[in-house]
Amino acid sequence: MSERTTLRPGWARGRGVLASAAALAAGGAVACSSQVEGDGPTTTTTTTTGAGGAGGSTSSTTTTGSGGTPTPTIVFEGTAVPQGIGPAIVGAEICIYDHPELPCDTTDSQGQFTVFPPANAETALTLAANGFGGVLVALVTSDQPMYGWVIGMPPLARITSFYETAGTPYPDPGKGFVQIYAMTGNGQQGLAGVSMTLAPAGGVGPLYADAAGDPDGTLQATTTAGFARYGALPLGTLEVGLLPDTLACQPNFGGWVSPNLNAVRAPVAEGFETHLGFYCQ
Repeated sequence: MSERTTLRPGWARGRGVLASAAALAAGGAVACSSQVEGDGPTTTTTTTTGAGGAGGSTSSTTTTGSGGTPTPTIVFEGTAVPQGIGPAIVGAEICIYDHPELPCDTTDSQGQFTVFPPANAETALTLAANGFGGVLVALVTSDQPMYGWVIGMPPLARITSFYETAGTPYPDPGKGFVQIYAMTGNGQQGLAGVSMTLAPAGGVGPLYADAAGDPDGTLQATTTAGFARYGALPLGTLEVGLLPDTLACQPNFGGWVSPNLNAVRAPVAEGFETHLGFYCQ
């Protein structure tokens, strides 16, 4: 079964939610199953029905690592674009986090790539490209292929300037970074008044952005820019939470399930900024 839908410019539909280009402006990822059009490149994706659907099939494979243990995998197709939705990024290397036995891919002239993450798993992709900050996007797979993801990468000069202005180095050997984005329920803009927490606590942050997207050390919550960053983080898995508790937030991109309210879990890797996004009401 395939689906082709034309949406308002700058929007993408993914698995029952709408994601605005505001997420990409902060370097986020959008899970899509439709045509995306607007400021960025137009991407048409196709949803494939599994064996239970009429005439459909899955796109899972099995990769054998150096130890000889087979790893069930799925097909994951996406596009790498600059933060803010611009021309495709050519030559970016896309790898599966913590799975060196699985092959990486390099984006083509359209910024597109295909990789094979583990099936039915909490996993993540890492993206690296000359002139851009490295990005990590956590995701949860099933046994079905995943098509049409659009992942934004921040220009290196911009992300370096943000952290250095906030008083923490970028890059920082042996450390990682996190960017968290909170959007309004309709996804049209960043949500002001949101505080962000990490567990375990550590690193430098939250570094809230002012309305222009620059760090402001006097802020205690988000502005309409809707995001904050953490630097100098120890490597491993952490939990990101949003406050106040009166908010009702749903993960939009990045992150693994957490049992806690308005929270997700995600890995932090050396040399990468983990990107996470929420819709809140």
